[in-house]
Amino acid sequence: MKLNLIENIQREDLSAVEKGKICNELLNKFPQHYPHKAELARKLGVSESSVKAWLVTTGMPLEVQRLIAPETARRAVPQGKIDYSTAVKISRQVKEPEKFIEVVEHIAQKHVPRRVATQVTKQIAKEPEKSVEQVFREVVEEAPIFLPFSRVHADAIVLGTKTQTSRKTKDPRLQPGIAVRAQVTHFADLEIAAVYRKKLGDFDDEDAMREGGYTLKEFKEVWKDLHGEWNPNESVYVIQFKLARQV
Repeated sequence: MKLNLIENIQREDLSAVEKGKICNELLNKFPQHYPHKAELARKLGVSESSVKAWLVTTGMPLEVQRLIAPETARRAVPQGKIDYSTAVKISRQVKEPEKFIEVVEHIAQKHVPRRVATQVTKQIAKEPEKSVEQVFREVVEEAPIFLPFSRVHADAIVLGTKTQTSRKTKDPRLQPGIAVRAQVTHFADLEIAAVYRKKLGDFDDEDAMREGGYTLKEFKEVWKDLHGEWNPNESVYVIQFKLARQV
């Protein structure tokens, strides 16, 4: 049974909640082998913080547990789901169960990036008198849209050699014709020309050139450095833009 549980916890299709339940079983049924969380983490080959976070999710309301996505490595969180680390962060700041559920549901439904989810959570904890809907409106719907870039890519944007960026996720408000703020710190305003989905396997030399003057081979290596793997069947958001104003 112990070996069965250990084998199951390595599966990629399990959510943090399911992994947390397995950890609980191992700790409760085999205390002689796993006297504490640190020893369990060591024998599983994961960090103690991961085990603790998995266990935290098992105490969350069922409504939240159902929204936590499987913990697949470096894969985008599906629409309507939330990653477990974001759920854990929210639980530490929003203690009221009903409000906690409402925050998680909003983040999952609106599919906001982690950075925005963190801003929303901080604001809700800071201004508990405001409704979750009001905070989302202020932080998500009315706030400026930012696109973060590395310093190297920021320089390429200013030089005009980068006119496209590809992302696993995007702000749901990002549409052609709108202006966004390019950010390492805010260094430029960009006008969005096009937004569409494309499989990595369909990228060509022209895409690579627009990404920053790369060859396709070079761009694949850049992508791997950022995301860990180049999966030709993975669809990503392609965002084309032009420099509107340098700040």
